Amino acid sequence: IFFRQVSLSPMASTAHKTGAEVKEHYDPPEVLSQKVKMLAQLIRDHPRLVVWTGAGISTATGIPDFRGPNGKWTLRAQKKQRDPSIKVVNSLQALPSKAHMALVELAHRRVLYKLISSNCDGLHRRSGIPRHMIDELHGNATMEVCKKCDREYLRDERVRLSSNGVHSHATGRTCTAPGCKGSLQDTIINFGEYLRSSVSTSANKAGAEADMVLVLGSSLRVITCDAVDDAVEDKKPLVIVNLQKTPYDKDCAVRIWGRTDDVMVQLMAELGLEIPQWQPTRYLQMEESQDKDGNPSLAIWGTDGGIIPCTFVTQLNVTQQPKLLPGPVYQSRRGIHGDTFVIRGLTASQDVLVTISMHNRYGEAQVCQFTHSLGQGQASYKLEYDMTMNRWQAHYGSVAAAEAFGAGEQQLEWTAVPSQSGATVLAVSAASKRLSTQKAPSKPHSTSKSTSA
Repeated sequence: IFFRQVSLSPMASTAHKTGAEVKEHYDPPEVLSQKVKMLAQLIRDHPRLVVWTGAGISTATGIPDFRGPNGKWTLRAQKKQRDPSIKVVNSLQALPSKAHMALVELAHRRVLYKLISSNCDGLHRRSGIPRHMIDELHGNATMEVCKKCDREYLRDERVRLSSNGVHSHATGRTCTAPGCKGSLQDTIINFGEYLRSSVSTSANKAGAEADMVLVLGSSLRVITCDAVDDAVEDKKPLVIVNLQKTPYDKDCAVRIWGRTDDVMVQLMAELGLEIPQWQPTRYLQMEESQDKDGNPSLAIWGTDGGIIPCTFVTQLNVTQQPKLLPGPVYQSRRGIHGDTFVIRGLTASQDVLVTISMHNRYGEAQVCQFTHSLGQGQASYKLEYDMTMNRWQAHYGSVAAAEAFGAGEQQLEWTAVPSQSGATVLAVSAASKRLSTQKAPSKPHSTSKSTSA
């Protein structure tokens, strides 16, 4: 289940070695504008858009690339150290860029058919791309997977153990799927290793089904998916946005020399779409049960907004006034713990006050507190961080809706409606958004940090 199919070549053979290879190129503004118009029309004419992203999409967030002038492999090949004046942001604290959020909007609009990424920084998942719409070819630093059943687990920390050797991936945890207990492995694909079968198969299927392929921020020096080659062989439109030359430049319908943020801002304006502002978002699910005496208990766990477990809680308190309930007041090791908190000793006639502590990754408040009414069986909560009010807000929804969204059964959106108690309730409805051909100007917003590649 875990590793097979496509191997990666050694780093030394993929690093840029000459000044011509390292050099970055820029289209003049008027040329860039014309090329973006051509890209927009191609997208309108080809409904199955597959996007391939590389490290260049994340440089605007402060995460260094690999083969740019100050890239990791470039500097290593040149036996140089990174210029200390260049600011580098920890990937766990990096904010999704304008390009990341543009892809989120294209996904919600059903313009994006599939996102394939060679990045390990986890920003696409953090930006809000649903699991069923992305294949992370080389893994995700914050995700581990069961070697036995392939179940995925998202964490709020890097899961790879620093004590592991290059080709050792065990995290020391076990799968919590019923009857499994398989060994959990980090998902990072190192040079000389093989891709996960499920990821490789899905990405190759998407490439075969694509009407066109758009490459954002990749030099395409390491090809671990057939999408680009399929586009070339089947004469589908291939568009590459990258500052450096790639081996596929001559095969492009449009070759754009520019930064991904600049191109995506102009593209969204051409399509008449706004770039949404990113805000920290978490999801919780709850399920009630009864003990042998008929007393209710409450299981609480985090998810990615669908069915993938996501552990982000560092401490959990549940109270029914005036007492603190028996159960874990959990201070986790490295912020990573088991999937589920089980709270016992509840009184059916009283609401519970849930207090959740989380990591402070972006300067946000660490605590979210909300009231949960018992007797619902199952419930889902969406926790959104209001950056203007500097507080978390909890919204109620349905577990079935979250599962449908995570499984990709339909495109869903959460709609806020008031409840009788005055709390904010989230209902779920099928979205019928379509790409507009109107070329109205967009109003892009982003909290991303800009830095040189």
